[in-house]
Amino acid sequence: MAAHPSSPQTRWYGPPMVALGAGLWGVETLFRVNLQQHFKSDVLVFFEHVVSLAIAVPLLLWNIRAALAMSRRSFGWMLVSAIVGSAFGTVFFTASLARMNVSVANVLLNLQPLWSVFVARMVLGEKISRKIGPWAVLALASGILLSLESFDLTRLQVQDPLGLLFVLGTIFCWGTATVAGRALMGETPLVVAAPLRMIIGTFGTLAIVGFNGHFGEMTSQIPLLGEGPILTEYLKLMLIAGFTPVFFYFYGLKYTSAVAGTFCEMSQTLVALLVTWGVMGHALAAHQIVAGVLLVGAVARISLLQARVIQ
Repeated sequence: MAAHPSSPQTRWYGPPMVALGAGLWGVETLFRVNLQQHFKSDVLVFFEHVVSLAIAVPLLLWNIRAALAMSRRSFGWMLVSAIVGSAFGTVFFTASLARMNVSVANVLLNLQPLWSVFVARMVLGEKISRKIGPWAVLALASGILLSLESFDLTRLQVQDPLGLLFVLGTIFCWGTATVAGRALMGETPLVVAAPLRMIIGTFGTLAIVGFNGHFGEMTSQIPLLGEGPILTEYLKLMLIAGFTPVFFYFYGLKYTSAVAGTFCEMSQTLVALLVTWGVMGHALAAHQIVAGVLLVGAVARISLLQARVIQ
């Protein structure tokens, strides 16, 4: 057995698919902020997974033979992706939105690629284009600049140390999940990986709810899911920024190196700021527009360079 999971050769359309999935995730803040008025972060994410089961369970049952044929190694990567990424990572991110300045959170999340690159090299032994360095630096710098509302450092002061820990936890979880997803897609069909990730993530978030002592509160709030406005927010979260992006994301990872994929995920920051501008009425500053253009260009260049690397 090979030391590292086998994976197909990269394709030019892989990175754009990862960027599209991550971009859709950038819309989620709109729905999470609204739902946080009713639920604690872990309960919110658990109900999010529960609502997604309406699609995930039938899809998995339809492809049950392929699911049962998964190797132990693939299932291990699935557990990492679902528990670490879908459960813990999403709970940490949701919790951070309630505790700290959103701009600060975005800045720190742009450190995620650094962790993913390290994990991809150590765990998957991925090759990295020798020319990727300058573009990676440009992508990181652009992502950080894009997330800054202004150059007034006093607006970036972290008010809640726990919020900072939540963001760092998100970086660790989502960065690790990116690498796990890449390894998983080397031999697992998309129609199995996407629904199974949500199903296992449901059990993971339930465990988090129980560990936090919120199980009683969660059960008492189940009737709220039947209320029109709340159910609508959850359906929008699932269809626009939850379950749907997983398909684009996993499909893209099948033809993208984990290193390139993690930089493409920075499109989430770009979309989040565009949503803030177009929907919430907070216009982008001139420096953010420039940074957005640079980020898109850097990600495009990284995509081309990594597509030429022989895996």
